[in-house]
Amino acid sequence: MSTTISRNAHWGILLLAILAITPGLINFTAFEMLSPTIANDLGVTRAESNWVTLLGNAAVAFGFLAAVGMCRQTSLRQLTLAALGMLILASLCAAVAPNLTLLIASHALQGFATGLLSSALVLLLLEQGSPVRLPVTLTVLGTALFGAITLGPLVGGLVEHGSAWRALMAGDMVVALLAFVVAWAVVPAQPALTRSLDISILTLLLGALGLALVFHAVGQLSWYAWTRPQVQVPAVLGVAILLAVLAAEWGRWGVLGRSSLIGAATISCVAGFAFAGLLAITVDFLLRVRDLGAQDAGLLTWPAPAAALLGMAIVGLVCTRRRVILAVGVCGVLLLALAAWLLTHVSAFTGNPEVLRIAVLLGLGTSLSIGPLLCLTAYAVPGEALGRAVALVAVLPYVMMAAAGQVLMYAAGVRQTAHYGNLLWEQGVSTYIGAAGTLPQASTGAQGATSSTTAMLNSALVLGINDVAAAMVLIIVVGAAVALLLLRIGVRQFSFPR
Repeated sequence: MSTTISRNAHWGILLLAILAITPGLINFTAFEMLSPTIANDLGVTRAESNWVTLLGNAAVAFGFLAAVGMCRQTSLRQLTLAALGMLILASLCAAVAPNLTLLIASHALQGFATGLLSSALVLLLLEQGSPVRLPVTLTVLGTALFGAITLGPLVGGLVEHGSAWRALMAGDMVVALLAFVVAWAVVPAQPALTRSLDISILTLLLGALGLALVFHAVGQLSWYAWTRPQVQVPAVLGVAILLAVLAAEWGRWGVLGRSSLIGAATISCVAGFAFAGLLAITVDFLLRVRDLGAQDAGLLTWPAPAAALLGMAIVGLVCTRRRVILAVGVCGVLLLALAAWLLTHVSAFTGNPEVLRIAVLLGLGTSLSIGPLLCLTAYAVPGEALGRAVALVAVLPYVMMAAAGQVLMYAAGVRQTAHYGNLLWEQGVSTYIGAAGTLPQASTGAQGATSSTTAMLNSALVLGINDVAAAMVLIIVVGAAVALLLLRIGVRQFSFPR
């Protein structure tokens, strides 16, 4: 790995990466909470407002891929400044968007610019920075990544009233302006990176197609059951295309046979899906069952970012030896499984302490599970492909996280419907068995009947959340077992720095 940037420039670019990337990642989970608010503000349905989040996340993932190719065609300074200018404009348009169409377009442009900046700055730091600073660089980047993603619900809760979400977009613009000033000062003017491992146009097109199909399938869950071909066909095709693209790229690096890297990617996908999905149904539980406002629900998730920061700091400090990285991965997935297990026992009477414990386990477990992937990638991939590898292996975990919230909330809704039917049947049999098919008489009036229906719906939702969480315990354990087996086999294939 050739060193072409000075120490001062390295830390300046690291600061720039934090400024440029974290607002977009905060939006990733914040918009999950803001969908109802945006729907009310713009006069659209909740299902329609969900497309803001889905297409924004798809654009981020495509930005990861596009930047890898663009960095080989133009200088990183030009690409960084152009992406920041795009981010400033998109944030401004999102802040003043009068309708859903403009908001979707603006937020997608924000996502694309965030993806471009993520890959471009990672490429610069890892491929042209000093190997001595690699552990610290990975630790700081990972800490900013997980801290931003887990901070989203808290931020979303703070700006959920009326049109206050527009202030979040305005804040993104201010941070992007500051990042532009920093970029102008610290990003060196230099030619494009080596093209020896250039990404092809076909790869970019296939990657875009795969991402579009996956997020289209997730969006269709608002209208179709998961068993319908409108959901299954694009989901299967999209995942297959993405896996084929990444397999082809890994093959070009000569590391496809490294089972350690495959294992780390597997465990990262499982952990990312578990974290985002379990966090989404936890927030949904607080909003709908506990009947908290979005602000109060968001405040209850504050331990997640704190725990994520702690977890990534631990990863940076200890993941430099082959045996330790296995222990860290095991601890991470066990914590996520424990969080899912706690969610199998939530009820309408679950208090704040239990929710805070779940938030801690989610934040800490995710960083301890996904963090080792960064370390393994850094030590397994040739230096000239390092930044590109980190950018590309981040695509699948990000896609899994972006889709998880919608998927698990849909699953909880399906189970809620089934349990609600059972509760209605049980109530009808036990209370109105002698009614000879006549409708029950509401002795407490319309308000009492509505209250009874709401209580049953909430009870059914709690049971649905319990079911989904139980399924996630099994998915986490099985996925982690496969991944850890690959890690144990492959971790001997290369040495770690002492």
